[in-house]
Formats: sequence, C-alpha cells, structure tokens
Amino acid sequence: MTRDEYNKQRYNKSHRINYNGKEEKYCNNCKTWKIMNLDNFYVWNQNKSDGFHPQCKECCKKSAKINKSNNKERYSEYDRQYRGRDNNKEIMNERSRQWMVDNREYAKNYIKLWQQSEGGKQYFNTYWHEKGKQHQHDISEKEWEACKKYFNYKCAYCGMPLELHKEIVGQDLHREHKDHNGSNGLSNCVPSCRLCNSTKHDKLFDDWYNKYNPNYTKSRYNKIIRWTTEGYKDYVEEKPPYRIVKKRNENDNKFHWQLWLVDEKRNMTKCIEVKVKKKEIIKDIEGGILDEILIHEVAK
Repeated sequence: MTRDEYNKQRYNKSHRINYNGKEEKYCNNCKTWKIMNLDNFYVWNQNKSDGFHPQCKECCKKSAKINKSNNKERYSEYDRQYRGRDNNKEIMNERSRQWMVDNREYAKNYIKLWQQSEGGKQYFNTYWHEKGKQHQHDISEKEWEACKKYFNYKCAYCGMPLELHKEIVGQDLHREHKDHNGSNGLSNCVPSCRLCNSTKHDKLFDDWYNKYNPNYTKSRYNKIIRWTTEGYKDYVEEKPPYRIVKKRNENDNKFHWQLWLVDEKRNMTKCIEVKVKKKEIIKDIEGGILDEILIHEVAK
C-alpha cells in the first residue's frame, strides 16, 4: 500500500457524505459525526488532510477547561503576558466592551452578584476606598449635572449614552479626571463610562486618547479640550477652603467624617478634625471654633 492510499484510507474512516450531500467529520473524542465546517470544528494547521481539528469544538472547549484548571499557574502567566502587550490591550478592551453590549442582562446580574459577594465587599471596603483617598472630585451635584449635560449625557471618550451605561453597569457615568494628577475641581472633570475610566487609569490624556485609540474622534477630543479650558467656567461654583469627606474605619465597616484643608486644585492637604458624625463637624464650623485654624493654615 502506498502512502497516498494509506492516507486516503484513514481519511475515509473519519469522513463521510450524509444524505443531504454534506461532508461530515468524526469526532474522535465524543464519537459522533458532525458536519465539517467552522461551526463545528476549529481550524488546525497541523492537520494536512482537511485543515480541521480531530475533535469538535465542544470537546476542545471541555479539554481546554480541564487543562487550564490543572495548570492554573502556567495559564495565569500566559494571560499576564498576553494582556501586558500593548497591541493586545486595546483588543481585550474592545472585546470586553462588545461582550457587555451583547450580554447586557447577564453582565448586569453578574456585576450585581459580584458586588454582593464576600470578595466584592472586601474590594470595596479596602482597596477602592484607599485608592480614592486623595483622588476624589470636589464638585457639587449641580456642577456634575452641568458637566453631563455639556457632553449630551454620554461618555466623553467613547460616546456611550448614560441610559445604556445604567442598563449594563447599573451606575451613573463616572467622574473622570482628564489629567490624572490634576485638579479635583470641575475644570478637570469629564463624564466617562466604566470601561474608559479603567483603561485610561493614570495615563496622560494625549498619550491615551489619540488616533490609535479605537474610540477616538476629533470632535470628541476638541469638545473635551473646550470644556476643560473654557466651558466649565460658566458652571463652576465658589467653594470654601476645606472639604468634609466620609471615610471607612480600618478595623470595622463603620464610617467617620474628616475635615480637610484643600489647595487651589481642591486636593486635600491636611486633615484637621475627625468626627463620628458629619453634623458635628458642621456645627464646629458654624460655631466659629475652626476659624482660627483655617485662617492660619490658609495664610501659610
């Protein structure tokens, strides 16, 4: 028997023509016949006979899942290396965005369940609150509403509408710092969807939002620049030289209130009082007890 005859014999054992005239391929794992196409089999370049994997897609997924669970450390390293490459980051972000749009109800329920889980509660109780310790916008609800209205109640970066964001994520648009290390006031605030907010993170605005960003448009870019340079001035409100912020206790899930002095960028510079209740701090300020401290610190 020649090599060509042997290969043909092997091919005929795993391939057949069904009654509809379509070619079927035999899965050597689940022992079933399936139509040989991209819906049922993955492309496999090592197979020179038909170009498809010897196992069907369902069997390949099950095998991959078992293999991944048995080799968690190795696959975790593969994932970190893949996500760490610059050319893959935007691909992963776009896939994530598209998946959330295509699976709105599932994503909404998944996020809600995660937030109620022990891991989600721990995340919000520790990391999230510490992360925003010195990086919180100091703008009123009226200012925030004016900011969203200026951008037509859409994400300033990708254009996702507020209604869609609430439907998918269950949250309002995020108060995003255009300049990560800039002011906490209205001049450095733009509305952002959660995905754009997380992908931008601490990147420089021009380095992140440019023609290489899949969500970039010249009109959105110009609108952000107009708002942060001139547009905000019509809506900014005069504020006192201090901020009252709510903080979580380190040892339990209870809260306390802090009175902070702020600089011209509305960044918190020095904590001068801590109280259990907010009204206690307000009472001290109205009573004039803190006037000397405030005047002295501001004079510095």
